[in-house]
Amino acid sequence: MREFPVAVGHRLSEAEELLLRYWLESYAEGRWRSDSQMPSSPPADLSTLRFLPRADIRSVEEILSWFLPVVVFAGKASDPMPFISAGAVAVISLDDRNPLILPPAELPPRSSVAFVISDDPMFRLRMRQILRFAGREPRMDFSATEDIAQVLTHIQEWPEIIVVDLDSSRVDVVEFIYRTEKILRERPAMRTRNQMMIVKDFAKPGLDPVKLRPVLSPHAKRIFHPLEAMLAILESMVFYSGEVEPLADEHPRSLREMLYGDDFAPPGRLSESFLAGLKSRGTALSRSSQFILFAQHLKDRLIETGSGSLAMK
Repeated sequence: MREFPVAVGHRLSEAEELLLRYWLESYAEGRWRSDSQMPSSPPADLSTLRFLPRADIRSVEEILSWFLPVVVFAGKASDPMPFISAGAVAVISLDDRNPLILPPAELPPRSSVAFVISDDPMFRLRMRQILRFAGREPRMDFSATEDIAQVLTHIQEWPEIIVVDLDSSRVDVVEFIYRTEKILRERPAMRTRNQMMIVKDFAKPGLDPVKLRPVLSPHAKRIFHPLEAMLAILESMVFYSGEVEPLADEHPRSLREMLYGDDFAPPGRLSESFLAGLKSRGTALSRSSQFILFAQHLKDRLIETGSGSLAMK
């Protein structure tokens, strides 16, 4: 079934709203409706694109709380950053781009499942958005280690990635690692499919990654800061989609390269020229362009915090 995000506009001029209606007609092929007011409840499904041309930040926060993928179109009179701070990852400023270049409206088909184990509400919110726009099915509804162990024991298709936040309190991370290793011994065919991303905000107290090295190193080659983790998922699942022509040797890397590659460069190393190139080279056919502002925000925050990954070997 075809699925669409919720499209919202903020402080759009009349011309900008007409442009977006033309975009909807071109890409949604009649599978869209315009709402002058915020719906009182989530739509039953995503088979129709909902367009709110006059949304505000509270409306976007409400839609995000419904776990729906949202793309924000900020008009020339709008500041897009509050929407990124609220948790939106697909944010397009109509102020700094060719107004005729817009991304596809349709979400990519869901190709695999991704598990995210974290207590951080903003990290969960943003990861859910990124994964949905990348065509993955995020699962975050785990309240205890036993929940995940039961799923992994019986699941037919192993998750494409398991993101584990060491700061999680609902799940005993060490126990989860041991249980996962036991399950992989019982299901050896799944071992080659197992890809685990370990995440830790090193500014927070909690489990010491260095002391956990013997436990973590069989499953992870490095530990990512949460900001890096989101950039890594963007780079490997969105920018690595094959839809973007690499610029000046800046080739987006696959997920396996990001997690286990020997010659590691931090995610988000893609330069200003690469990100700018997404706006001018084939962006009408690329989903990547709508994440430029978010990617730049993550890069700036990483620089501000001075955070980075920690090698396990």
